[in-house]
Parts: sequence; structure tokens; C-alpha cells
Amino acid sequence: MSENIRITKKKAGGRIRSPALRKYGKVIIAIELIAAAMLGKDIYTSMHPPETLERPANGEGSDDVEMNFESGELKGKAAFTVSETGLTTKEEKTYIEQAKAEINQTLFGENKSAASVWRPLSIAKTYADGMVECRYTFDPDPLIDTDGTVLSMDIEEPTMVKAEATLVCGDTSEVYIIPFRVVRPNPATLDGLTLYIQDALAKADAQGGKELVLPKEAGGHPVTLSVPLDFRGIEFAALGLLLIPLFLIAEKKQEVTNVKKRNEELTRDYAAIASKLALFTGAGIRPREAFRRITASYEKNRKRGAPASAGYEEVKKTVVEMEEGVGEYDAYLRLGDRTDHRDFRRLTLMLTQNLQKGDRFLADELNREESDAFVTRKNNALRKGEEASTKLVFPMILLLGSVILILMLPAFMGMGV
Repeated sequence: MSENIRITKKKAGGRIRSPALRKYGKVIIAIELIAAAMLGKDIYTSMHPPETLERPANGEGSDDVEMNFESGELKGKAAFTVSETGLTTKEEKTYIEQAKAEINQTLFGENKSAASVWRPLSIAKTYADGMVECRYTFDPDPLIDTDGTVLSMDIEEPTMVKAEATLVCGDTSEVYIIPFRVVRPNPATLDGLTLYIQDALAKADAQGGKELVLPKEAGGHPVTLSVPLDFRGIEFAALGLLLIPLFLIAEKKQEVTNVKKRNEELTRDYAAIASKLALFTGAGIRPREAFRRITASYEKNRKRGAPASAGYEEVKKTVVEMEEGVGEYDAYLRLGDRTDHRDFRRLTLMLTQNLQKGDRFLADELNREESDAFVTRKNNALRKGEEASTKLVFPMILLLGSVILILMLPAFMGMGV
């Protein structure tokens, strides 16, 4: 039997209850009720064959339908398309009139009037919210590009142009004629001067040669061409300034992570160090010599490929300090200050008191420390296990949602929802 789902039986009714079923029971019941409603709808539809099918509204597109049929002993399936509702002739003409009004409002774009056109035309392929298709032709043809660009630099005198817009809506079509006059651009305006400069640059490029001579005037106006200022250096500098707080935040977060990791290592190592100290002092070995032997064993394991460990590294530093002449009492105090850890500060207190009062109670105190340290280590392991379980809750919720979606989506698609 699983430990996560415990099944108990009630004495009165003898019913089986499960925590998981109680937790997700409402969801399961809702799914089953929806499935029953869908099944009932399908059964009713199958038992009452329709005589007509509703067409999609105009603009919604056609529907692909598949239906069962039977004739005597012959049974099968027939697939066909139900087209959308068509427009009446009156409605089609109404949409075409609407398209004409839109053309009058939008065709000339930023040009002030049809009598003076040199800016690009605003050409659209559909009008009236897509109900009317439009195709333009221009006479004379070369003056207007396919994208609506007016080639006004190619003329010397104002030229009349006739635009023919072929409008089609359903079965109704009409040719709408819009006359306008193309003139050379006005160099006193920004757009006009831009066109004159581009024309001058094109003529300078056509001359060939190793270098392109930049024009000094365009459209009768003196011009000075310069290379645009490149702001990449400023952008890069701003990027560097923006990264400073990110680096500081990342560094602070890394410091917190390192401190947490170090404290976890100290807590883990303390149990083993306390156990070894208790063993050595119980055998009559003084703490200073016990520290030295613990360090020697740690160094041997390091040479064999064992990773460094914070607690043993601090013990090693204490041994090095004592060998360099630091007093045993001071070396123990420095151990507590360096680690800044509750367990090692308690160990420092025991060792310094031992130097003052003697070794009589040190072994017993270390044995108690060993027991307490292992209890703490076990509790930390249990806590980490609970944290890992908590982190799995969200992925489990996503998985449950995915399963429900996989189960329900085909059913809703079958209903046409």
C-alpha cells in the first residue's frame, strides 16, 4: 500500500475513502457531468436527423461537414462543404458605394488635393472591411509605381493621370475612375527636397568612377550632406551603466548563496569532527594532538581526490596557527571567530574551558555534542526533503491541468465549441 494515499474504511457504511479522491473529486465529477451532457447531445442528434443545416454568416467562411447516410442496407459517410450566406445585389452595390467613398478619402494620402499630386498614393487591395476587392490601373502607366509611388521626377510639366479602380463585390463589379494631376515635388517642403536630393544622388551615382561626388544643390536649393551621428558608443556606455546594478545584485546573491553553502558544510562537518574529537579525547589524547590527527586524515583524503570541506579547512587553519606559535587558547578562540557558527563557537567554549579546568569532563561533553550534532544533521536532511517535495507541487498542478486539457479538448472540438 502506498504511504502517500492511505485507504481507510468507515465502520458504519463500509465506504472506501481516499484523500486524493476527496481532493480532486469535484473536478472529476464536473468532467463526468460535461462528458454525460456531450454524450446525450450526440445521442439526441443521432436519433433526430436534421432536415436543414444553417449556413455560416457572410464573412465567416465555409464549413467542412461530414454526415452519416444510409439507404436500405447501404451505409456510409459523405463529406461536403457548406458555403457562407451570400449577399444580395443591393447589398453588393451598397458595399461598392462604400468602397468609392473610402477611395475618395484615402487614395491621395498626404497630397493636399487631386490637382497637385507628387507624394505617394495610398493604394489598398480591399475596401469596406474587406467586402470589396480592388485592382488599380493608371493611364499613363509609367508615372505611378505598383506600390503607389508617384514618379514625379520623371515629368517636366504637370500631367493629368486617370486612375481606374476595378471594384468587385460578389457577382457585382464596377470600374471607378479618379482623375488627378501629377506635378513635380515642391523643393520648399521636406518631402519634396528629399526627392530632389535622392534624384541628384542617383544621377551622381550613374556617372560611375571610383568616387561618388556628393551634390551641393538640389531643386535650386543649396544642401550640405553629412554622415549621421553614430550613437553606438553612447548606447554601449549606457549598457555598461545599466549592468552595474545587475552585477551588484548578482554578487550580493552569490555572497548569500556562498554563506548559506558554507554554513551547511560547517553543520555537516561538525558532527564528524565532534565524533572524532570525542574518540581521541576518550583515548587520552589531548585536543591539540586530536586536531593535528584530524587534519592529517583530512589531507590524506584530499590527496585521494576528496573535495574540500569548510569545517575541516577551519580545523586545518587552527593546527597551522598553533604550529606557527599561536597559543592553543587563542587558536581555539580564532576558530570560533572565523567560522561564526553556533556549533563551532560552542566547541570553542568547551576547548577553552578545558584548558582552564582540565580534561576531566571534556570527553563526556564531546559525546553529547556528537549526539546533538547528528540529530541536527538528521533534521536538516528531513527539512531539505520537505522543501524538495514542496517544489514538486507546482509541476504536479501543471501536469494535472495538461491531462484535463488533453481529455477535454477533443470533446469540446467535437461539440464545435
